[in-house]
Amino acid sequence: MYKLDLPIDLKEAAAIERRRNQEEQRKARIFNSKTRMIGVDERALQQQIKDRKQQEARERERHEAFGEFARQNTAAVMLYVTLHCIIENMVAYGGLKYRKC
Repeated sequence: MYKLDLPIDLKEAAAIERRRNQEEQRKARIFNSKTRMIGVDERALQQQIKDRKQQEARERERHEAFGEFARQNTAAVMLYVTLHCIIENMVAYGGLKYRKC
């Protein structure tokens, strides 16, 4: 009847083997979860990273500004306390001086 054991052309056999290898490599790429990247938008990810770094820089600057404001307020309070103590001492000394007269 039909002879199925006919020799296949070498060029055709090489093409078939190449396609099989390509298909195996494609399957390895697609089904390997460690290297698969489906639906990743690198530009969007880079933009998100850039936005996050800018936000962190703004937060750092804000924190430093609050720190500087706190230092200034602390200095003002210390000056006020010092002046208040000096005035109290002057009043007390003036009272003593008045009593001596």
